[in-house]
Amino acid sequence: MKGGDETSQVPKKNIKRKGSKASQFKKQIKKNKVKTKKSKIKKKDGVHSKLVVIAAKGSRVKRSQNKDAVAKDDTKMAEYVEKADSRSLESALMKKINAANLKQKLAQTINTSMTIRNNANHLEVHVSGPFQNYKSGKSHWIVVLGDNGQTWLIKPEFVTGYLQCLLSDIATNIDIEHCETYCEINIRQHEFGSESVWKRVQKNNGKPPQTVKRLSFVYSCDTTDEKIGKQGLHEALRFFCLSFKKRVSNPVGPLILDHIKIHADHLYKVIVRDKTSHDAYANKITDDMDKAFGGIDVMWNDFLNHWMVDYDIIRVLKFCGFSSWADVTTQQRELCFKDYSAKFNLPHWYIGQERY
Repeated sequence: MKGGDETSQVPKKNIKRKGSKASQFKKQIKKNKVKTKKSKIKKKDGVHSKLVVIAAKGSRVKRSQNKDAVAKDDTKMAEYVEKADSRSLESALMKKINAANLKQKLAQTINTSMTIRNNANHLEVHVSGPFQNYKSGKSHWIVVLGDNGQTWLIKPEFVTGYLQCLLSDIATNIDIEHCETYCEINIRQHEFGSESVWKRVQKNNGKPPQTVKRLSFVYSCDTTDEKIGKQGLHEALRFFCLSFKKRVSNPVGPLILDHIKIHADHLYKVIVRDKTSHDAYANKITDDMDKAFGGIDVMWNDFLNHWMVDYDIIRVLKFCGFSSWADVTTQQRELCFKDYSAKFNLPHWYIGQERY
């Protein structure tokens, strides 16, 4: 090169200028302030979220407390209403009791109630069984009709012929052979009593005490299915009641009275004093039967010694096909005697009948 020394040229590096120490310190302070603000903002957000959660919990607690308060108020109100109703009911009761016509109204109410009961009388029926004979495949139910003084003129001979006559031409599931089993039993002196003797009632006519009789029969079916047997028995009882209901054609009263006149003339002369009273008494029997057999109340699972003495218990067991106590299972012995146990003394199988 002209006019001077030739020198090599070195490229310049990009070096940032740090500046003075004072300026660097100021920058550091600014950075620290920014960090502090951010941390404060985060802390504030955390506290805010916690406050939100606490506030939510608080609102739920308040709602729960409000519900409890409402429930308590409802309980108090219910108690108040109950007390008020009680006071009102007591007031109404005392008003009725202090009424001047209480005796008159009471008499009228009782008479009405008794009339309704008398007009809708039901036949009480006691059923024991089933006594199942697995050798014959049959089931048997022993039935004792309840006490009804209005029906004392119905005799087993009449019932047998009457029901057979009616059932013979009717398509039904009722076993017609049960009609043959109708009989009268003398009931036990004490229900379920340990002493097997008849109940006897002294009447004021100078005669010896008389036994108390009930109508009884055995219903059988050719199956050991208890449900089928019960259905048949219930249908037979319903048919029995229907057959004695009041009707225009061939009412039952004259039929019963004619039977008594032919087969129990001495009784007929006692109840019918003269010829003119025959029809009137026949009508009375019709009305009595209609009232007595308004329906049936069946007492299932009764014990035979409720009404029967030991002689009759063994008699019906023999009818069921049993030839000794060995043929009668423990379960069936329990149907015979209410207090039966392994130590129970069974009556002799060939026990005799009590004398009149």
